[in-house]
Amino acid sequence: MLRPADDYVARALRVASQFAEGDPIMKTGEEATWVGVLLSGALEALMPFGALIGRVLPGTVVGEMALFHEDLKRNCNVAALSICDIYKINTSQIKAVLDENPELHREMLAIAESREAINANIEQKVSMFAAVTCTG
Repeated sequence: MLRPADDYVARALRVASQFAEGDPIMKTGEEATWVGVLLSGALEALMPFGALIGRVLPGTVVGEMALFHEDLKRNCNVAALSICDIYKINTSQIKAVLDENPELHREMLAIAESREAINANIEQKVSMFAAVTCTG
């Protein structure tokens, strides 16, 4: 049985936005006005300096990291690798749902923290390589 918050999210997910291959979905530094769920297709997430974070597949939540930052700014670039459908939920609406559902809030926070650790690991590796002097 759906809880009221689950029903609200389910109703919000009835409208999907479609993107074409190559379309930018999120850009580093832009204000996060929505969080989404990838319904179909594939996305690619890149660090601001171009390093690949990973591929995003259907069923994956996207854009949630900004929910846990006070400035609500995106911290990576995301583009469509193929035609894709994304269900978008306004950040203020999803924040209200998270406030009412501590378990869902913990799950979303755990996802965001895991991705933050991955990003930090990528940044560390890139900075190590950048420090290496190449000789002819």
